Parts: sequence; structure tokens; C-alpha cells
Amino acid sequence: MKVASGPVAPSSQLEDSAHEHDHSHSCERPTERGTDEINENQPHQKENRANRDKDDKSRATVHTLHGTRMLGYLRVSKADRTKSERLGLDAQRAAIVAAASAKGWEIVDWYEDDGVSGKSTDRPGLQAALRLLARPRTRNVDGLVAAKLDRLSRSVIDFGTLLDLSRKQKWSLAVLDFDLDTSTATGRMIAGIVVQFAQFEREVIGERTRAALAVAKANGAQLGKPSPLSDDVKSQIRTLHSQEKLSASAIARRLSADGIPTARGGHWHHSVIAAFLRRDAVHLAEV
Repeated sequence: MKVASGPVAPSSQLEDSAHEHDHSHSCERPTERGTDEINENQPHQKENRANRDKDDKSRATVHTLHGTRMLGYLRVSKADRTKSERLGLDAQRAAIVAAASAKGWEIVDWYEDDGVSGKSTDRPGLQAALRLLARPRTRNVDGLVAAKLDRLSRSVIDFGTLLDLSRKQKWSLAVLDFDLDTSTATGRMIAGIVVQFAQFEREVIGERTRAALAVAKANGAQLGKPSPLSDDVKSQIRTLHSQEKLSASAIARRLSADGIPTARGGHWHHSVIAAFLRRDAVHLAEV
């Protein structure tokens, strides 16, 4: 069977046509690598990639700083041992372990005060934990957790002091029954409120103490340590100071030279004379 055919173009023309066809396709469709290089050279593409890198670093930093390595603190007083098993060391430990499992914490060590009162923070176990937390360059933990607030502190003032200490030293404090975790924004807000209440309580206690002392003093009560000086010695000191213009040191030497005994039978010291003269001056001014 014959196939009809037209005139055939010269081979040189066919080669030129094929070359032009390939060139047009290479210009219309750049390679994938070429597209990336073009986008990388555009300012907004560089900025977008820089922002993505920055966001990735920020997320990594937040994850690293979140308090996940915690010290567990346990305390029970002698009286608590007979009250309820819920206050026992094993119960507190179980509550902390359960919370750690739920929150993703790792309890790296335990500190306990067995049979120690919570009236102050001066407890061997708690102080040992605080000493470790106070060393930011060498510590390998992020915070302290207690099962109950009264296991950590029975005083609002002491608890406020612990919260302020954790803020300054940059470690987190968690109290399970109080639902407090200072590694979170909500926890830090609650901690700030507690610290303000602690400061308020300090000021109220100070005002009450000063008012009570003023009333006692007005009623003639002896405030502070009673003076060891007899009335005769007091009168002699006043005379030597006001009339002879002697200093506290000179009065002490005069009394010792005259053989006037002190309350303990030793030599007179200028600090005793100076303290009496200050108190006497304040008393005369108030009268």
C-alpha cells in the first residue's frame, strides 16, 4: 500500500526546527531547582523562612524551660501520724507520683521531714531541697512539688516567701491540692495574689504589735529586757553625764574605779552606759 507524501524538507531545516522546539520548552518550564533558587532570591521568601526558623526555636525553648524534672517534698508531724492515713508520707508520695504521670513530670529525688512541725520553713528536708534549687548553674531540676499546701507551709507569710524565692531563683513550685503550678501563667497569677496577701498579713501583724506595745507602755509595763542597773547607779550615771559631761566610756571607767559592782560583778563597759543613756533620753522626751 502506498502512502501519499508531500515534498520533504531538507535535513538542515528539520534540525533547526527541533532545536527551536526544545529551547521553547526549556524556557517555559524551569526545573524544580531553578524555581527554588528564584524564590530564595526574593526578599519575602527569605523573610518567611527566617520567621519559620524563629518559631521553631521559640517552641523548642518553651518546651525546654517547662518544669518537668521535679523534687518531691513530703512532711508529716508527730500529731498527724495518728490523725489520718491521708496525711501519711506514703499517701503524699502516691499523690505526687500520680500527678507526675498525668503532667509528664519526672520526680528525680525525694525530700521528707518525718515528725517535723510545719510552723516554720526551718526543716532539714525542706532546707536541703531549697539549697539545691538555689544553685541554678549546677541543679538538674526545675522545681518542687508537694501534695498538700499544709505539708509545705502552715503560714501564709512563709508560703508567700517560698513563692517569691521561686520567682527570683527561677524554679517552679507546685502544690497539688491548691492546684498551683508556677510554671504556668495561671499559676504565676495565683502566686502573685498569695504573695500580696502575705505582705498584707505582715503589715497587719506589725500594726497590731505596735499598738499592743503602745498600750502596754502607757499602762507602765516594762518593755524589753529589764535594766540591770539599780536606781542608785542610774542616778549616778545621769549626774556624771549631765553635770560633769562625761562620755559613756569615761563613766564606765569612773564606776569601775569607784568599785561599784555591775549586775554580774565584773567591770563596767561603755556599751551598757550608752544603752542606758539612750533609753533614758527617749523616756524623758516622751514624758
